[in-house]
Amino acid sequence: MMAASGAGRLRFAGALLLAATFAVGGLGGYSLAQLAGRGDAAQADQPECEDRERNRARYYESLGVSPEQKARIDEILEARKQQMDLFWAEHGPRMEQIVDSARAEIRNVLTPEQRAEADRRRAERRAKREREEEACKKLQENT
Repeated sequence: MMAASGAGRLRFAGALLLAATFAVGGLGGYSLAQLAGRGDAAQADQPECEDRERNRARYYESLGVSPEQKARIDEILEARKQQMDLFWAEHGPRMEQIVDSARAEIRNVLTPEQRAEADRRRAERRAKREREEEACKKLQENT
């Protein structure tokens, strides 16, 4: 009985974490895109570099946040960042195992041609991400 309860809690925590990750990622991406004006087709080929300080400053300015509010919000975000870092240090490897396991199961359902296409697309996404990371590093070095 105790093992089932623990597994249920772990499953619930995992589902909650996944939902929170998607929600935060979606909202954060949307907000950053709006702040950065990424909706323009002319900017579609530019790397999406993460400049937290500049984006946060724009956000504060758009809301009319006072210096006192900014200081308090920064404290809150830093505390949450530390909590999230600790959480991912502890649970990140298990999440990777779950994702890898799901990916392997899905590959078993696909035909050889579909697997090849899925692998090609995954490699393409990885290469694009690596190119963007490199471009962002160069941009940060030049600023």
